[in-house]
Amino acid sequence: VALGNAPDTDSISCAILSGSILEQTLVIDTTALNLKDTFGSMQLESCDEQSCFIPITYAYNITNIGDTPMEVTTVMRTRGTSMVDLIGIVEDRNVEVGESTVAREIKELDVCVNVDEETRIMVEADPPQGIPCFSEDDYEL
Repeated sequence: VALGNAPDTDSISCAILSGSILEQTLVIDTTALNLKDTFGSMQLESCDEQSCFIPITYAYNITNIGDTPMEVTTVMRTRGTSMVDLIGIVEDRNVEVGESTVAREIKELDVCVNVDEETRIMVEADPPQGIPCFSEDDYEL
């Protein structure tokens, strides 16, 4: 996508923030997109000649906002009827106070159909002693 004298970019990045905390990042590879004109909103060319599937990366940031270190034990992602445990892709399961970790997954998005997609993430983390902590968020694309 190029606008005026702006340099060409290979992706569009969308960040969702809660205050100053990065909650989610969505990166769309734009190398397969074609811009019809530069005087309006971005529109895709006919899907007959283009690939409808664009790879996107979901990044689920997990931040320890408590006052004790935590071990992330569960990261469940629900999308439609699919429920998947993402604990195997969490970068660091042990999260110190004030630190973050992330789980990233890549999915192909069909840009030729208009579908709302809701994703729910449920995270469980255990302190060295005491009661486990739970957090859950919903995202719509």
